[in-house]
Amino acid sequence: MASSLKPGSLHWGSSSSARGLSLAGLVLFALYGSIVVGSLFPIQLLASAWQLKLGSALINAAPFPLIGLGLLHLASWRDSYRDVHETGPTPMKRLWLFKLF
Repeated sequence: MASSLKPGSLHWGSSSSARGLSLAGLVLFALYGSIVVGSLFPIQLLASAWQLKLGSALINAAPFPLIGLGLLHLASWRDSYRDVHETGPTPMKRLWLFKLF
């Protein structure tokens, strides 16, 4: 299947596992954003109870974006691994490991 995507864009047709991992990572980022935005309102900058509520929401929801970032990184690695090992090696594709760093 030919694709009209530009190089460097998100290649959704590449692999179902990479697509699923990146979607799960983005969902976790959206969940974190909704938790933080939900704890912001009503904004009371000088109220110590509001500051404590916001701080605890930021700390308690911190694992969501960290796991999401890990899933996005894993999806990127899975997609680059697939490109190198399933389409055949070329001189530049042999350096796929160095793209991780």
